[in-house]
Amino acid sequence: TSAGGYFVATGVNAIAERNIATAFISTAQGTTSTGGTFIDLTTVGPVVSNLSTGTHALVLFKAHASNTSSNIPMAISFAVSGATTTSASFNYSPQIDGIPSGNKPSICGFKYITLNAGTNTFTMKYYNNGGTATFELRELVVIPL
Repeated sequence: TSAGGYFVATGVNAIAERNIATAFISTAQGTTSTGGTFIDLTTVGPVVSNLSTGTHALVLFKAHASNTSSNIPMAISFAVSGATTTSASFNYSPQIDGIPSGNKPSICGFKYITLNAGTNTFTMKYYNNGGTATFELRELVVIPL
């Protein structure tokens, strides 16, 4: 979903239009996966697809997370595909731990990321380290620069 457009200088006497894009999934979905990597949930995403970017973007992402077990690390991140290929990473992943079972704190993060200019797709990913982690009210905002 496009949230608005603006223009950026891309060189001498050159400008390009950029559009802020957002995606949202309200559905609560869980995972028991504990493979040590970021995964997709049953409903993949949220996904911002085919976004025209320059060489940088500001990515904002959040989700409410809960677990059937107490004190289990959970995290969110994002991957990029298209002109740029970047896997979800703990290097820019907000994480929570020490939360009593059933609580639903919000995990929020942002990352100023370097990209290859062109068309890129951004996909949120999820990490669980035990029990059943449930993520809901998942949102992704990408501001291409």
